[in-house]
Amino acid sequence: MCVSVALDWPDSAPDSSDRAQVRRPLVDAGLLSATPVTVTNAVGAPVPGHKYDLTAEGKRYANRGALCYGKPHLQKLLDWDPVQTVLGVPQTMAHFTYTIDDLPEWAKRPDLQAALPNMRNVIDGQNKNRMQMPLMLDGDHWRSATVNRS
Repeated sequence: MCVSVALDWPDSAPDSSDRAQVRRPLVDAGLLSATPVTVTNAVGAPVPGHKYDLTAEGKRYANRGALCYGKPHLQKLLDWDPVQTVLGVPQTMAHFTYTIDDLPEWAKRPDLQAALPNMRNVIDGQNKNRMQMPLMLDGDHWRSATVNRS
């Protein structure tokens, strides 16, 4: 499970921006460092800001601009759509509930969950949110249709 927080690191933001509001709890949690800088706002004027970068702890959870906060675990298979053949490959959509294994302590912080409401909703939805995943038949077993086999 991951939540997107930046396109790339380091990332700079004006102190008054929504991005800065999201990053402050990440700094408080020890995932990002913040260095004061002057940045330009939307109209090109210089304003106070910070340059944010991953700390060693943050690098443990970083993946292409996202911070990953645990591994999804299938809790219960609820049902699946009728199988359809697309380009000669049988496919379906599985519906299930989940839990999150290895949820780090920082992801449980109320300030971080307030700044990242999508993450909070996924964490709070364990054992109750209905999730879905496309599956395709691969020989004699079903596998995720979204996972690259390389």
